[in-house]
Order: sequence, then C-alpha cells, then structure tokens
Amino acid sequence: MASNGEKVKVFTFSISPFVNRVLIALEEMGVPYDSQEVDMNNKSPEFLEANPVYKKVPAIVHKGKPLSESLVILEYIHDTWSSSPSAGTTLLPKDPYDKAIARFWADFVEKKFWKAGWRTTLTEGETQEEAKQEFIDSFLLLEEALRKTSGGKPFFGGDDFGYVDIALAPFIFLWPAVEILGDFKIPFGRCPHLSAWSQLVSQRESVKKILPSAEAALEYMAGVRKQALSTSN
Repeated sequence: MASNGEKVKVFTFSISPFVNRVLIALEEMGVPYDSQEVDMNNKSPEFLEANPVYKKVPAIVHKGKPLSESLVILEYIHDTWSSSPSAGTTLLPKDPYDKAIARFWADFVEKKFWKAGWRTTLTEGETQEEAKQEFIDSFLLLEEALRKTSGGKPFFGGDDFGYVDIALAPFIFLWPAVEILGDFKIPFGRCPHLSAWSQLVSQRESVKKILPSAEAALEYMAGVRKQALSTSN
C-alpha cells in the first residue's frame, strides 16, 4: 500500500461523482484514507474549514493541509503517490502533450459532458430537448476521443486506467437515471468504444467498491428533479 505520511481524510457525499473520482483514484493508487460523510444541509465547521471557498465536496486533508476540487485533487494524488513503489498505477502520462490532452478531456467531462447530462435530468420541454442533444453530442465526442487516445487499447490512456478514465468513470452509474428522467436513449450503438469501455470499467474492483447502485442514483436524481421543477413552476 502506498504511503506518504498520515492517512488522507476525505469529506464525502456518497452519490457525488466528483467525490467518487477521488475515492477511485485513492483505491487505484493504494493510498490509505478515512472518509467522512458530509450532511449537505448542515455542514460541519471541520468541513467548511477544509473547503471555505466553494463549500462543496470533495475536499481532502493530508498532513494537515486542505485541498478541494476533484480534478485538482486527482493531480495531487498523482504528484504525491505515483512514484511510490507500491502505487497500483500512475494517473497522468509522462509525455507533456499526452498529459495536456488528458487534462483537456477531463475538463470536457467536467464542463461540457456532465453539465448537459445534469440539465437533462432537471429540466423539461424545449430546454430539456436542447440539453439532451448537447449530451448526445458530447457522448459522441468522447467516443471519438477514446478511439484516438486509446490507440486501440482499453482505456483513454491506452493500457493504463488513468486520469480521464477516473474523471469519467463515476458517471457510469448515473447514465440509466439520465435516460429515464430524460426519456431518451444514450446512443451506445454509435459508440462501440465507449460502450466497451463502460462495461470494462464497471467491473473494475475500485469502481465496484466505490460507486453506489444505479437505483440509488435514480432515486436521488428523481428527488432533485422534482424539487427543481417545483421551484421553477
């Protein structure tokens, strides 16, 4: 097991894909950690001290130092533990260009892909139709990105399950809820690489250990949708 000082403390919310990115990365790297679930309606002073700016999960504390934002934390995990002899993997590629491309697609997942998926679940009418199309378009772009960056191998980084894979993996369990609440089908038939990738990633031990069930995701997102629509009407 990789170690670099004391255990990492992770402030979590179990349904959050952004939290689950961090937990999957820690599992993959063999980093010991303790998790503390955050009551999002009654945030503790300890949590707010760890993330006083955005006041959102995930946040971590390592060696007494707090850090927040999931992609920032993934890079910290890479920089801190990838050189450990017992590390299970390395998250980012060594080549500067490949590293930049990985960051680009992780950022795309963050800013484009999932925002469209989230809007699909929370809206209705014309706004929802626009969000669904944006989500499908983003899905197709990720299919092409995987085809190009994988080099015919299983993951975005080729043979290695890495940064982009971990950035995207926690959203797999949310896809059925997006389809049901959005009343449409994700075009897996047009995305053979992404379809095979999602099946492979779903069976990965770190992913199976961390991700909640699709049923739990649907229940949570249906509740958020109901609240959002009642507020907007």
